[in-house]
Amino acid sequence: MVIDDPFFSVTGGTQPDKVQAMIGKDDDGLIYRFLFGTAPSVPRYADTPPVPHSVRGAYERACVALYGLDGGVSGVRVGVTPAGRERLIRDQQRLLDEGDHPNMSGNLKGYWSKFEAYHLRLTLVLLEAWHVSDGTPEEVDETIAELGDMLLGYFKGQAIKLFGDKGLVVPPDA
Repeated sequence: MVIDDPFFSVTGGTQPDKVQAMIGKDDDGLIYRFLFGTAPSVPRYADTPPVPHSVRGAYERACVALYGLDGGVSGVRVGVTPAGRERLIRDQQRLLDEGDHPNMSGNLKGYWSKFEAYHLRLTLVLLEAWHVSDGTPEEVDETIAELGDMLLGYFKGQAIKLFGDKGLVVPPDA
């Protein structure tokens, strides 16, 4: 059997010390293919306000629309406005410069080498989510590019929290 373009996604949870234990066992680069996220610490309350119906409805409609795509967007060309292209190029160059920084630790260097592709993938995910939620054109403009960079910034921060304690001097704007 031949499977064209095989891929799979893994979603789950683990403890930060378990992630640390995964590093160094077999540096084959697998760990750098995972995007880690942690929930921020927030105060706990016995009674929290409900999510408004309008927000829940919009979220549900977006999820139904995304689920209904059923992989049907494969091979679709996505347009990029001139301002969106300029923003993407600037953000990609910053990633490359950060990854080449002489004080970038080995573990984070591995992550930064993958972030170039993740940046574009996350931008496309945001574009499609925005498109199905309000019918905007499927085109990466400066706003979508900026949001993609902001989302990547979250994952960069998570990588620094998990792997950046090995003497790294974090490059400016990382």
